[in-house]
Amino acid sequence: MTNTKITITEDIPTTLAEEVVAFSKSVEEFTFLATGGHQATACYPTLRGYFESQASHGQIVIGDERLVPLASTWSNTAMLFDLFDEAKGALSLSSPVLPLEGELAKIEEIMGDESVNLQDKTSTILDSYSALLRQVVANYDRIISKSPKTMFVHLGLGPDGHIASLFPNRSDLGISGKYSQISVDLDQNNKMLRTSVTFDTLNSAEVVVVSASGSLKGELIARALNNDYSIPLAHLSPKQLIFVVDQEAGDAISGS
Repeated sequence: MTNTKITITEDIPTTLAEEVVAFSKSVEEFTFLATGGHQATACYPTLRGYFESQASHGQIVIGDERLVPLASTWSNTAMLFDLFDEAKGALSLSSPVLPLEGELAKIEEIMGDESVNLQDKTSTILDSYSALLRQVVANYDRIISKSPKTMFVHLGLGPDGHIASLFPNRSDLGISGKYSQISVDLDQNNKMLRTSVTFDTLNSAEVVVVSASGSLKGELIARALNNDYSIPLAHLSPKQLIFVVDQEAGDAISGS
């Protein structure tokens, strides 16, 4: 990992927002690649205000998504629409599942069936829904290709070291595009079938910020900084990589 900065802060959401605003002032337009999960719910209510007032020339694109309908509690897209208050029309938010989300309920049902093993689940999905999966990837590639090329990426960090939906032990089921892919966690710590940007997309970014809290996440970051390539985080190599962490994570990084 090169050109890396670690920022320890008591206020991760505000620190992230300040990084976004500083970046936005240096460019005419940009793509903000958004995360899901805990870091989204923690950071984006604060970030939304900064976007509306100081960084409205940014286009928000979801960084990964579970293949579920918007009505599902698993939907990152629905969560981001809510967190960024898209109904006000102040921001532009894009997701590859929006044109297809009504067709994804069956995939969610198959992946959620605990009585069926993963190999049988994915075989069923590939037999019946491979065209749909390819359409999701095609949608994703089209969104990214039409979005501003200058990119600011925000990532959370999973307890297994995954970023976006790039897991330590994963498969793309043979379905990938120029910028995105299908992703399944072969260890099934993450149950749903996903779509995700690729490492090539992440590493083409001008700035990637990984926000994280707690000693476990700090230990994972330390492993990545020490080139432990068994965890996906270690494969990040954008032009600038910034870790925004709390004191507990910072202590774990410095103590490793």
